[in-house]
Amino acid sequence: MPELFINGWKRLSPIMNQALPALPKQTASLYSSFIGAADKLALAGGAGLNLTPDALKGMAKLIAPSSTADPLAYTTNVDSGLRTLLGFGAPLPIGKQSRLDHRFSPERELATVISFWLGRAALAAEPAASNVNQMLPNPKDLQRYLTAVRSLLVELSDKIAIKSKLSDEHKPLYRQIVFTAAWQESCWRQWIKKGTPVASTTGDVGLMQVNRNTWRSLYDLKGLNGDIQYNGNAGGEILLYYLTKYAIRKNEDKQAGGNLARATYSAYNGGPGALGRYRGVRQSPTWKKVDEAFWEKFKAVSAGNEMAVKSCYEK
Repeated sequence: MPELFINGWKRLSPIMNQALPALPKQTASLYSSFIGAADKLALAGGAGLNLTPDALKGMAKLIAPSSTADPLAYTTNVDSGLRTLLGFGAPLPIGKQSRLDHRFSPERELATVISFWLGRAALAAEPAASNVNQMLPNPKDLQRYLTAVRSLLVELSDKIAIKSKLSDEHKPLYRQIVFTAAWQESCWRQWIKKGTPVASTTGDVGLMQVNRNTWRSLYDLKGLNGDIQYNGNAGGEILLYYLTKYAIRKNEDKQAGGNLARATYSAYNGGPGALGRYRGVRQSPTWKKVDEAFWEKFKAVSAGNEMAVKSCYEK
């Protein structure tokens, strides 16, 4: 806990200090007192740093001395303001399941693919599931299932790219990242059995293994658990966030051994601090294995072979 506080405060304090001049005088004075108290705690270091709930509530009183609300209370409801602050926009719609009730046709497939995969032949026309949420990757119907999920990933990546005004230069790369991350995280699965989502002991869930704790105020937890389309859109938004706000902005592709896709996934998997992890920056053997597994899958996807995800289900 002390280390978490110190590391977090090192990043937050410059932001708060920079914002002080724009605040009303009385408000700025309250925040200055808070910053001063937090600075003293951080300077004390780990030894003797006692961050009890009462201590944290006392610090909160420095900012809002007349407030009667519990400053440590939180909700899992989606926070529209937080989404706007981080550039995610309005909350994702919930309550609608992923319906893909059209049939594939060569013309439709070509229309969705040609701008990104020039020179590739369209996938063979196959019926899509009327509701991907009701499908499991059963061996007897695996091709149909994977084709339906592929269509879902194409649709959501296109919509997110357009909504965010992603440059045409990066749209093909973004789709490839979405395909690969979904493969890496879940083998394109939302469910391990009917009604039971793919989940980890650390709170990651669904198709994109979105962490329910890290992203709890940005996404609806029931949506993440129960709707493959909602989960896919959430993961797609997060991937785009790390691609544009971190990998591209920090010029990861210009680093020695740098790669935008690998940087995006390292951050997606380990947080912003892991952006350069794939290049060996603070990379443990465990994370090296994870990053290399992503890279192998990405090479297959970028060569037009995203349906090799089928290998997950081959004995």
